[in-house]
Amino acid sequence: MKLSTTLINILLTLSCLTSCSSEQLRRTSYETIKAADRQRCLNEGFSDCPRQPEYDDFQQERENALNPESSQETR
Repeated sequence: MKLSTTLINILLTLSCLTSCSSEQLRRTSYETIKAADRQRCLNEGFSDCPRQPEYDDFQQERENALNPESSQETR
């Protein structure tokens, strides 16, 4: 619970203190959550924590899932 509160505070601080674009905010949020998930897995003693995709790969997969027609056109 404390970790999620900390993450929310970090994200709110980033959005308030910086004038970054919404794309940069999404990227930073994704990377922050990814790092927190990995740390949580390691803290629980797992040695084979799954790796999450990089932000750009995640966005491409998301775009393909949301618009399956456009992903077939590019193939």
